[in-house]
Amino acid sequence: MNADGNPHQYLKKKSHDSSILAAAILSEAKKLPKDIYTYSFKNPGSKANSLLVRVKNRLSSYFLWKKVNSWATERINTIKPNILHAHFGYTAIRLLPAIKKSGLPVIATFYGVDGSSMIADPRWINKFKEAFKYVSYIVVLSETVKERIKSLGFAGDKIVVWNIPIKLDTYVFREKQRTDEIKFITAARFVEKKGYPYLIAAFKKVNTLLPNTKLTIIGYGAGKDKIEHLSVGDIVREMHSGWEEFKTDPEYERLKKIYRGKISFQDAE
Repeated sequence: MNADGNPHQYLKKKSHDSSILAAAILSEAKKLPKDIYTYSFKNPGSKANSLLVRVKNRLSSYFLWKKVNSWATERINTIKPNILHAHFGYTAIRLLPAIKKSGLPVIATFYGVDGSSMIADPRWINKFKEAFKYVSYIVVLSETVKERIKSLGFAGDKIVVWNIPIKLDTYVFREKQRTDEIKFITAARFVEKKGYPYLIAAFKKVNTLLPNTKLTIIGYGAGKDKIEHLSVGDIVREMHSGWEEFKTDPEYERLKKIYRGKISFQDAE
């Protein structure tokens, strides 16, 4: 997989059949490729103020994933793959009924929250351990996550650390054009766990030493007001709510030239 950052495309290039089953997919493409099968739904979520709403959400989630598993089983029986790849560790948990019915070997890739807070959460630990019984290999992005998974009893020799590559040959080298400003861009949701207070505090120190530094923030969510109240002052160039708003910023066109138009921003729950 080191030849390409996309396992699906890598397998296709190697003349293997690869299909994607997606419970939900965010794409700007008007027509999805025929080898991507989607099951669209709105997750009821887990945040609620009252016990009644929490119970309702829990029941809704149970029946929702029961439907997704039935759909996944039908697609697996139709496509007839010889291996399953669960993107994100929690996918292996959510789709465990379909995985069990398939009897197929499973590879699970851990990317972010599944290899950090979730794997340490008592509410998820036993679920991960149960899913691991049906997983043949696990792919992680760092040695740290590998050690976390090993601590739950999964064999270390069946955990592969994958350093996602960058296709450097697709970018033409350009001499840096010196300007008066040094620009930084961050793209993350306006939520506490993204660490905006630390970012702003650190950037203030940078700006004190280098007054010509400016920060552009791209994100979304209800926490924008709290970030604006961090006395960002002159250190923040612009603060955009979402990708579409950022497209109106001249900085967007500059980045497109640098990255040959290959820049995108996906909302996430």
